[in-house]
Amino acid sequence: MSIDLLIGFTSGLVWIFPVLKQQKTRYFNYFFLLMLTSGSGVFLQLIHFYPTYFFPGFIILALATLIRNKLKFLFYALGIAALICVPVFNIPFYVFLWISAATLMATFILILSDLLQTMAKTMSVNIFLVLLSLNALIEVLKFFDIALSLENGSTYYTMGELLSIVLAVVFCFININSKSFPIGIKAVEEE
Repeated sequence: MSIDLLIGFTSGLVWIFPVLKQQKTRYFNYFFLLMLTSGSGVFLQLIHFYPTYFFPGFIILALATLIRNKLKFLFYALGIAALICVPVFNIPFYVFLWISAATLMATFILILSDLLQTMAKTMSVNIFLVLLSLNALIEVLKFFDIALSLENGSTYYTMGELLSIVLAVVFCFININSKSFPIGIKAVEEE
């Protein structure tokens, strides 16, 4: 078994447990899709099927779980369509790259937006949202390492995947309702 497959298998197993911690939070479906994406990638590799066929559909669905307005249903439909159509039709690889890049960036921006809105409302930093933003950023960087075929891309991807596994373990113990840390801003006194 290759080291990449072993890390992927470990990731698939580890991402099961944060889903349990996220029950009854608005991030449950997002974590559920992270688990499916991780687990299905390993399963598809084991049966010698190329997992990137399903990657755009899963990440579009994950993005849809973070959207809070009427566009949510459009993204659910796009995700389901991608899961069905991408394996059936011979879509060029660069289309996978553009869809995946746009979706991962949008996911990172939405999570970062949640973090900033929470900070502005509560004047505190929610550690869960900070770590979730970090995880989304890692996913973006892992994708670009693979997509751009950097010289050390595989090494950087593996390091990102290992850090993602560590974050998955942390997400087993915290959720959106976990402790927030107040931001200490002192008012500037006029002289």
